[in-house]
Amino acid sequence: MKFIAAFLTLIFLGVGMASAQEVQDTIKSQELDDLVVEAQMQRTSATASTYIPLAKQKNSATDAVSLLSQMAIPQLEVNPASSTVKTISGQAVAIFIDYVAATSQDLSGCNLKM
Repeated sequence: MKFIAAFLTLIFLGVGMASAQEVQDTIKSQELDDLVVEAQMQRTSATASTYIPLAKQKNSATDAVSLLSQMAIPQLEVNPASSTVKTISGQAVAIFIDYVAATSQDLSGCNLKM
């Protein structure tokens, strides 16, 4: 009886070992050097952040505030219904068009189709 129990134990261990063998991966891989990603749609300096919209965003926006809303800049809270833009901490945001401070009339009358 002990012989049969020992024999069955060896059989189960053999089956377990056979199923635990690792399968070789057939997909070739390659080690990459450092990867540098440069965002061309945003420039940040110590005093300002500049964001450049995509042509698709400009073509689908109706005015400057809706364009900012579509750009989904994480630091900005944009309300297209009231045409207001502020930081997430509630501070006012200065908006410039061609390096000139924009008025509310400028923002609503922007021709974004270029």
